[in-house]
Amino acid sequence: MIIEQKITEIRILEIQAMLNGYTDKVAGVIVKEYSKLVNNISSQVTLGTIEEVEAVVTGLASELSVPVSRTFGAAGMASKVSIDSVLSWDGAVEGFKPVAMSRNQLEGLALTQKINGKVLVGSLEGAISQDLTRLITEKRIEGKGIAQMSREIKKSLGSEMTLRNIKTEARTYTATASSYARELTYSQNQDMVKGYKLLSTLENGNVNTGQGTCPRCAAMDSQQWAHGEQRALTPFHPN
Repeated sequence: MIIEQKITEIRILEIQAMLNGYTDKVAGVIVKEYSKLVNNISSQVTLGTIEEVEAVVTGLASELSVPVSRTFGAAGMASKVSIDSVLSWDGAVEGFKPVAMSRNQLEGLALTQKINGKVLVGSLEGAISQDLTRLITEKRIEGKGIAQMSREIKKSLGSEMTLRNIKTEARTYTATASSYARELTYSQNQDMVKGYKLLSTLENGNVNTGQGTCPRCAAMDSQQWAHGEQRALTPFHPN
């Protein structure tokens, strides 16, 4: 039994590495999609009031939610298929119960499920407006109106900070989809899954660069929970 558990653990780690690579790729694609949307706005939209700025942010978030929800569905299905294969030992285990969930259902869930207290469109609005809010506040202190800083606002929509925020949201939602799909399979097969063990990928880094394993994840490495015990689901924080 110990050998089987170790093989299962290794296979799950391999799956997670694969999904991490997929998540990084997806995040890059989403950023490119966003950049295209911003370029269209820069050439077509005139910003003269705060209401117009807010409408642009909401519009960007709504349009961007479509590709993000698609990646949520794709990541969830990839995770589900992979975990099903591991727990069933590629179909060799009798009594394994696969979860009936389609990619379309997962995509719909992405639009309604709250992460950190916000649904997808709200999270994207926050990501887009973070640098924008700072800019508007600074310029208003200088005595400028919205019409006066229209060009700077458009530039802020495509700033490095905003693109980084968008990438973080895309990564977080993709990782959440993988986690959600795994949890469904685990709960459906509690006679096979005896408990949960958190394995953090320990990497060197520091808080200034944002690289490496965060202190919270590092501290929780190798912690275990039995069925029914309260535990936080991954990801614990934006990625």
